[in-house]
Amino acid sequence: MDDIIFRRAAQGVTSPQTGLILPEEIIVFDTETTGLSKERDDILQFSAIDGAGNTLMNQLIRPVRKKSWPDAERVNQITPQDVADAPLLEAMADDILQLFRSARLIVAYNVRFDYNMLLGNLPKQRGELCRIFKYSNTHHVYDVMWHFPAVYHETHLDANPRRPQKLGKCAAYYGYQGGRLHDALEDAKATLHCFYHVVEDEAAQRF
Repeated sequence: MDDIIFRRAAQGVTSPQTGLILPEEIIVFDTETTGLSKERDDILQFSAIDGAGNTLMNQLIRPVRKKSWPDAERVNQITPQDVADAPLLEAMADDILQLFRSARLIVAYNVRFDYNMLLGNLPKQRGELCRIFKYSNTHHVYDVMWHFPAVYHETHLDANPRRPQKLGKCAAYYGYQGGRLHDALEDAKATLHCFYHVVEDEAAQRF
């Protein structure tokens, strides 16, 4: 996954490696799950927005591995009843992949977790997901979680510049006023807000 430093431009974001990437070419995504294991847990919600904040997908998903998830439910507030009539992830696979195919820049907070959950829950699509996220020359991946610590360290010198911070701390640092976190759509919106601020601060640090 990429470690490109972007700069915010009036039309989107830009870098020497990518040129200009327009807001409609950016996808910010997040998932809510029954737990942390890609082999044993399910995705319960998949949400994606573009770089302008437009909702591209916000879908609850019926699990196939777990009947209940009390620990995760306390965090994401998604109950078994909420997803009892939701579609299976496999039925949405083509639509999800098309979102990633159409994006030049994929943004997430802790992207490795969401990516690995997709790999574990969509085995038939594993090859294409790997190509898009890891081996494509036309898709770039930006993980806000790993870029924020160095920025945060500039104003909090006691913070480890390589230690990840939670999305809630990043969102609060940049004054995000949104809905409840640990909802995939709200997390995607918070991540987009943080993304634009982090790229501005990173560019400022370099010049």
